[in-house]
Amino acid sequence: MKIKVRNLLIILCLVIFCGCASSYKSINPSSRSLNTKLEDENFVFEYSYDVLENAGNKRYSKKETKNSIKLIAVSIKNKTDNEIKVPENIDFYAGTYKVKLLEPYEYSHLLKQNTISYLLYLLLTPLQLRMGDPYNDPQIIPIGFVLGPGITLLNAVTSSSANSKIEKELIENNILGKIIQPGETLWGLICVGNIGYEPLSIKLNKS
Repeated sequence: MKIKVRNLLIILCLVIFCGCASSYKSINPSSRSLNTKLEDENFVFEYSYDVLENAGNKRYSKKETKNSIKLIAVSIKNKTDNEIKVPENIDFYAGTYKVKLLEPYEYSHLLKQNTISYLLYLLLTPLQLRMGDPYNDPQIIPIGFVLGPGITLLNAVTSSSANSKIEKELIENNILGKIIQPGETLWGLICVGNIGYEPLSIKLNKS
């Protein structure tokens, strides 16, 4: 059995530059224990950093760091006697700085796996497996016709599905535009620029 060195180098280069697509594991912020809790006369506010990594989405977590953005799981309980609109009535702070929340589509666009890049695996199509005596009529099996399209399709489907799942979860757990009734708790995800690990807080904006 013999595979040409040139073909092995092609495989190695493709693995290095393309890698393999990653699936997406749901965060489910409403069922997640949040790390930090703050309470004042208006709110009970809880949040957790690193939710992508902790849920097992390492590839998305790396892209998050690369693009200087953060996904944070939060819960907000309204202790006031009035309904509260997000973000009209709430200001978010990282340390002493006011934080602007990103729309889910802005965040998911930066995190998407590049499905098109996996088309490079089609370069494996010419790959052949030689069996028997290489000098006396060896048997040649064109395994590339299965490997190339097969690996390409698998990675493209996996990455496309993962991208759709994270976008769906971001939309379903988007707190922008939500109304919190008195005594009600809102669970969700917020998307922000890279604020490091500054302590988060929220304040009532009565204006």
